Amino acid sequence: MKAALVAGGLYAAIVFAAGFAFGVLRVVATSSGIDEGAALAIEIPVMLALAWFVCGRILARIPVGASYDARATMGLSAFTLLQVAEFVTGAVFFDQSLAAMLAKFDTPEGAAGLVAQAVFGAIPLFRR
Repeated sequence: MKAALVAGGLYAAIVFAAGFAFGVLRVVATSSGIDEGAALAIEIPVMLALAWFVCGRILARIPVGASYDARATMGLSAFTLLQVAEFVTGAVFFDQSLAAMLAKFDTPEGAAGLVAQAVFGAIPLFRR
């Protein structure tokens, strides 16, 4: 179980760092006149492909095991850490309240992002 938690933490950290960089690019793109929905339509598949690749690399190096419980632990811990990192980043760097961040999930873009993050968390269940 410890290996699954370590793998989940590493998975979340790498994907969060890449997502942060893509988020900066998305903000620049949307400030240049590109619709946020269009920017997300490009960003989400790229991020999920990256998550698939990163997850595979981590599973090849950390002995998580093939059991459903171990893979679910990795995915759930990664998803949880990603959410915490998102909320801390929003609060510290963008002075957003928890309520404001949660309200974003009511928008189409926010809902799409949340679904993508849920898929990110499920990838360890399917990645071999």
